[in-house]
Amino acid sequence: MGNEEEQKRPSAIDDALAEIGRIAFVEPAICTGWVLVSEWMGEGDKDYWTLTLADDQNPDWRHLGLVHHGLKNWEGNDDVGLRDN
Repeated sequence: MGNEEEQKRPSAIDDALAEIGRIAFVEPAICTGWVLVSEWMGEGDKDYWTLTLADDQNPDWRHLGLVHHGLKNWEGNDDVGLRDN
C-alpha cells in the first residue's frame, strides 16, 4: 500500500472520535481537530508518564488553542464524560 493510501485510511483515534460524535451530538458533526493527553502507568507504582498526541492536519498553534480552551472551560464530567461546549 502506498504512502498516499495510508494517509487516507482513518486511524483508530479517528474511528473513536467518529463514534464519540455519534454519541455526543444529536445532529451529525465532523471532528476538525483533536489533541489527546493521556497518563500511563507501568507495572511498578513508580513508573508513569504522559503522552500527548495531536492530529497532523492542523498547525501547532491550533493544537495549543484546543488545549487552552479545554483547560479554561473544563468544569468536570457530565453523564457521558463529554463536554458539550
